[in-house]
Amino acid sequence: MGLEAMQWNQQRLVEVLNTKLPETLAHLKQWVDISSYTLNRAGVEALALQIANDFERLGFQATRLPSTDPRYADHWMLERKGCHSGGQSVACISHLDTVFSEEERVRNAFEWSEDGTRIYGPGTVDIKGGTAMVYLMLDALLDMDPAFVEQVDWRIFLNSSEEVLNPEFAEVVRPHLDAQTRACLVFEADEACALKQSGLVNQRKGRMTYRVTAAGLGAHAGSAHHEGVNAIALLAPIVQQIESWTDYDKGLTFNVGVIHGGEGRNRVAQTASLEGEMRAFDQEAFSDGKSLLMTLAGAAQLTVAGTQRSGILELDILQEDEAWSANAGSQSIVDIWQAAGAELGIEVYGSSRGGLSDGNHFWESYPTIDGLGPSGGNLHASERCEATGKLPEYVNRDSFVPKALLNCFALKRLLARAV
Repeated sequence: MGLEAMQWNQQRLVEVLNTKLPETLAHLKQWVDISSYTLNRAGVEALALQIANDFERLGFQATRLPSTDPRYADHWMLERKGCHSGGQSVACISHLDTVFSEEERVRNAFEWSEDGTRIYGPGTVDIKGGTAMVYLMLDALLDMDPAFVEQVDWRIFLNSSEEVLNPEFAEVVRPHLDAQTRACLVFEADEACALKQSGLVNQRKGRMTYRVTAAGLGAHAGSAHHEGVNAIALLAPIVQQIESWTDYDKGLTFNVGVIHGGEGRNRVAQTASLEGEMRAFDQEAFSDGKSLLMTLAGAAQLTVAGTQRSGILELDILQEDEAWSANAGSQSIVDIWQAAGAELGIEVYGSSRGGLSDGNHFWESYPTIDGLGPSGGNLHASERCEATGKLPEYVNRDSFVPKALLNCFALKRLLARAV
């Protein structure tokens, strides 16, 4: 039977998903309880092994994809081959790491806790909840329509260091993708708050990180001040210049995030540096921003007591991640999800986000969408403050079944063809 001929009963699938949800959330709690801060290699490794063990029940085999950076744990692929050699395949992308160190978790007593429909905890929505979404979908489909699952090669890729935008992940994944890969599906959080809505991501900003270093002349701040060239003072106007280049109409932003400088209060600073990032949605604005940064390198002047003093500015581009621009491939996948949403009474819309995801590295080669996980809020936050109303990261428990239902029906449309 071709995939396009398979008809599902919506109510029946909802019942199956609701039946499977408690077990899925039990797995999610286990995953959240494992501290998997990016630099906690042992914790990330423990999480990967636990997830691999849980997905083994669904017929997945785990393969380690070694990291070349000793600071980070290995990446992983979970694979379930279909019954047709050379058939269609789907890549589901999630990540293992969170931004929360063990010290932060302890300091803010940030752990799994439930309050109404919200489940708080590190990674509940970013992105362990996304991995749980994949588990829920496939577990339900194996119960509802095992023949559908069997006709597709399913590959789940787990990034060990997504939160630091480790560029190697895409390189280790690409050899496992091929012409039969119908889509790369990224399970970051859904941005929609309403259960009858789903906000998918089909465009994200690119990001360039940089360092500007100022070299002046050191001197005694009291007895030889006139001999010095203060590197901090050389750098100060550069901060304002960089910030002034932000252009919201172009979707182009600059941010100076870190400044270091000086060797002591009684010394004219010989060196100073700043680090920051530039982001843009489209490649033209991205290139314009890079060109502006390149103008910073060279001689710099400082006026002190009416005299000109000279120093040097050096620019280093630290990392460059190109923009995920609007494109026909991503839009085609959004169209499929919108058609499935119309069938189910769920409003689906495409959107752009300023933050990067793994989707930035795959969209040019494969149709890619993001935001396929559950909905929640307060990503990357662990604080709870009654005075300000500040709350930590949470996932909305009630968003799992509607989003899984949408994803399943959309997958049926995506993969519909004679097999």
